[in-house]
Amino acid sequence: MSRKIEIIENINNDDCDNFLKLEKKLKNLDIKSILDAENLSKKAEEFGDIDAADIERVWTILWDKRLYSGMKEATATKWKKQLEDVNIHENHMMREISIDPKIVLDLKKNSDITVPDDRLIGIHSAAKYLINREEKFGKIIFPYLKKECSKKVLMANTIESMQKGLGKGWGHTTVFHFLTDIGISVKPDIHVARTLNFMGISKFIDDVKDSYRPNLEECIDIHFVILGMSKILREVSSHYTMRYIDKILMNISKDGALEN
Repeated sequence: MSRKIEIIENINNDDCDNFLKLEKKLKNLDIKSILDAENLSKKAEEFGDIDAADIERVWTILWDKRLYSGMKEATATKWKKQLEDVNIHENHMMREISIDPKIVLDLKKNSDITVPDDRLIGIHSAAKYLINREEKFGKIIFPYLKKECSKKVLMANTIESMQKGLGKGWGHTTVFHFLTDIGISVKPDIHVARTLNFMGISKFIDDVKDSYRPNLEECIDIHFVILGMSKILREVSSHYTMRYIDKILMNISKDGALEN
């Protein structure tokens, strides 16, 4: 897929000042967006260091991501609750459903679970992927993930490898969703891109519809832009994590803070 977004400058103090002004505007417009961003940042920090995380901890964050890909948040959250009620997020269920996709599909029998079969199979393939990594690496499932995301080429190779291992339906955006929730990346969407465009950090090459999803190269460029922003802003306050900035950038556009 051809590019529609170009990053046109490196992050500097002026860019961060512009972000702080937009953050203040969002706060005045919708304080809930700020609180939501703070809560998501806190959850990512509570997860801890991915380079030291075991399979059980990784599963608690990874398992539901396939539910959200390309779906409205309310629908995916409803599906998530249905599966949490049968303890799919727990370690013993992860090991059980990794064996055969039929096991996770059978959860729909005599139950109120309405999750589509392809999403359930995506959860099975994620469980199988983690089991395979445990067999290969031992207790620590992703011992080098932060290093593998430290350079653009390395990050592209890592995400493509994860997509392949996780199986059908696990696109790069869904992998970024996982990386975002563990606090080491962002989930670039059209709203994040629109805010960066407004700030002059990026530009749209062509008309970009609301349904547009940044391609892998664009997502990685946005990742490193927000990483640079986080490094500067954390000199002001430690709460400017990548997870926090990602959510604020999204809501600045989504909640109308770009409007006059």
